[in-house]
Amino acid sequence: MDPTHFNKKFKEELRANYSVAEVNSAFHLLSEKYFKTNADNDESAINWQKNKLEEAIQRLKNNEPLEYILGEALFFGRVFKVNSNVHVPRVESETMINWVLEDFREIAKKMSLDLLDIGTGSGVLPITLKSEMPEISVSAMDISQKALEIARENADRLNTPIEFLQTDLFQLKSLPKKFDIIVSNPPYILKNAQKDVQ
Repeated sequence: MDPTHFNKKFKEELRANYSVAEVNSAFHLLSEKYFKTNADNDESAINWQKNKLEEAIQRLKNNEPLEYILGEALFFGRVFKVNSNVHVPRVESETMINWVLEDFREIAKKMSLDLLDIGTGSGVLPITLKSEMPEISVSAMDISQKALEIARENADRLNTPIEFLQTDLFQLKSLPKKFDIIVSNPPYILKNAQKDVQ
């Protein structure tokens, strides 16, 4: 089925919630995911596509992040699995990656460095830094077992060996070892303000 048949309905349903650019971008990404195969002669495939689009419209109306609907997010040129157990990585977080690379990329080539990410979520920070500086040793911690499952899956898929630790930072008396680099990008939007943030 040609996804353009759905385009008008998609725009009409979501124009009150999102800008034209956001709607167009969302439709493009959903089309890439759900309309890769031409389903013109397959009624069950057409119905599946319709149902997926209807589901996406409702989820977007409920202000669910597009990345959760797609099941993935792009970060620093890599695709990471995400779901409601982790926060969606923001492009602003790439600034932290650049800072660490500027300060430590050359040093990592000359000496052994240990890095810790606190509150790893989907694992974007440690996986990206390990990918960009394969010489370093990387550990990542999170209190959430479900988040760590996503982080481990991302690390396996992107072939980055990382030690993951399930722990509550505020209950720790000391870190498991000395680290040369510690990074963290915890949630910083108050719960009562989250309803106003897409």
